[in-house]
Amino acid sequence: MSKSIQSFQKTKEYLVCIDSDGCAIDSMTVKHKLAFGPALIDTFDLTQYRDEMLAEWMRINLYSMTRGINRFKGLNMALHYCNDNFTRIENIEDFDCFCNQTKAFSNEALIEYKNEHPSKLLDMCLKWSVETNRRIKAIPDKDIGLFKNVKESIASLAKFANIAVVSSANFDAIWKEWERLGILNYVDCFCSQHDGTKALCIQSLLFKGYKASNVVMIGDSPGDLDAAFVNGVYFYPIVCKHEEESWEKSLSYIDNFDNNTIGEHQEELVDAFKNNLKSS
Repeated sequence: MSKSIQSFQKTKEYLVCIDSDGCAIDSMTVKHKLAFGPALIDTFDLTQYRDEMLAEWMRINLYSMTRGINRFKGLNMALHYCNDNFTRIENIEDFDCFCNQTKAFSNEALIEYKNEHPSKLLDMCLKWSVETNRRIKAIPDKDIGLFKNVKESIASLAKFANIAVVSSANFDAIWKEWERLGILNYVDCFCSQHDGTKALCIQSLLFKGYKASNVVMIGDSPGDLDAAFVNGVYFYPIVCKHEEESWEKSLSYIDNFDNNTIGEHQEELVDAFKNNLKSS
């Protein structure tokens, strides 16, 4: 069984969409601490500003309303921060142009763009992304696990709802992660970067026959919230630094599907989610 969105068929009246990194799986923080951030320092020779730049990298990617931002957009923000506060980033406008013009924020898109617009800075940006991937692969499995209460919650949700993982990561990587952590069998469908944006994935799932009022997206980033709202489905936040508590309370929230009061809690949940990121 492939569990792809193409082969997926609706079998229950409710659908629960779940993000992976930083939401169900405690992998986001460790990847930024051990891979993304240090690769930035080493690639762009920023050792002199290491502490300040690492703190800003974490703020951009984890502890602000840009949490979960695409890696290249996050890199662009970090380079501008460095340029404005510490040392000049030569030809920073070259990377601005890529970020403003590309339709796909990927290594392949950057390679194609820089072949047409040769730039030392673009070479460095690609080098950083490749090095980041290498460091991520080197992170031991034991350092990446489920947040507490995730397995129990998903097992309970799967009794009455189809479960779809909606992630911007690679399909095979998500599958292997969920299999290794013992939660693969609860999943009916995996939606990944190959299927489009999270918003498009949710839209495609709705076409399978669900009422929007019977669908909830569980996520940890503003991008997850936007993907839910653009499709008119509910959003349940896994709150940064309060993930275990969020998962513990998730079943009580989703129980509101039964009495049609789920919408009454949406504004309060979203406000708390946003306020937490703004104050982190």
